[in-house]
Amino acid sequence: MARAVRMAAPVLALTLLLAGCTLTVRPGHTTAMVYGPSVLVWGHLGVTFGFPGMVVVERHESPHHFNAVFDADASLHTVYADVDRRMRDRGWYRRSYVEGFDYIRAEYGRGGAVATVIVTRQDYPGRYRVVIYD
Repeated sequence: MARAVRMAAPVLALTLLLAGCTLTVRPGHTTAMVYGPSVLVWGHLGVTFGFPGMVVVERHESPHHFNAVFDADASLHTVYADVDRRMRDRGWYRRSYVEGFDYIRAEYGRGGAVATVIVTRQDYPGRYRVVIYD
């Protein structure tokens, strides 16, 4: 496992450097520290989002599913508002919106496509999960 991390670290560092980020290594996991906006990119929909000082804890992406966990000094509504604004900037319109104590779920449409966004507050203070799928 440690060998795989050592081999992947230079590629990850170069990718983050090109994205305007710096690499922060903590015992047990590697994260990206964001010093500018728009660091997380879901290429399938072309949606980017980020907050100054955001620390990415986990990120998974497939052609029709995006899942990221990050720490940010922001409220649940601020995180969702950022994702919502960026979806709308890409031509998506909100079809539905549901809010609970620790989550916001919205459905978006664009042409014949439909995408769902779920922003969830995690147990750790200031930690959020964003899931987007279509």
